[in-house]
Amino acid sequence: MVCLLHLKCMLYKYKNLKYGFVIICADCKIGCIKNTINSITTLYPTAKTVAVLADSCKQEDFDDMAKLKPTYRGGKQLSSMINAGMQHSCDDWNFIIMSKGWLQSRIDIKYSYFIESEKDILFPIINRKLNFIDADLDGIFIHKKSFADIGEFIDTESLEVSKTIWSSSAVEKGYKFKGIITQSF
Repeated sequence: MVCLLHLKCMLYKYKNLKYGFVIICADCKIGCIKNTINSITTLYPTAKTVAVLADSCKQEDFDDMAKLKPTYRGGKQLSSMINAGMQHSCDDWNFIIMSKGWLQSRIDIKYSYFIESEKDILFPIINRKLNFIDADLDGIFIHKKSFADIGEFIDTESLEVSKTIWSSSAVEKGYKFKGIITQSF
């Protein structure tokens, strides 16, 4: 009984996590990624951020982004961009987000309540997509050591196949996937 009570107190309690953001910009819309960076700077001023652009982005756009935040090139596929972002991530815990508009505030607090250990991988439940493979990539929260232990996503055109293989490897190594209900990220 004491162990269950202790677990409940640990699980549903705010944790001050060291976190950052990995912004994925697959469509090379520099205005969108700048908007996302501005929202992070405003809402999460202490969070470190890296940006990952697709191979197809112009060098001029890459140079513009590199002036704002550390910027890296991924491959053609989302899986390779996530891999590049996680290789260069700055903090222990990382939100993988897609470049778009303004982020929600306090997502760090919301997600922290569900972290038990580094072996937790959180993902958003949006539009009734209840499992990791079907879920949106926008809002995955993962520890840097966990990603290194599990390994990279395979670089394939099918994101579903890549997520399936990666998540299978994670489950075999004892990682837990936790869906967090959210309206949008």
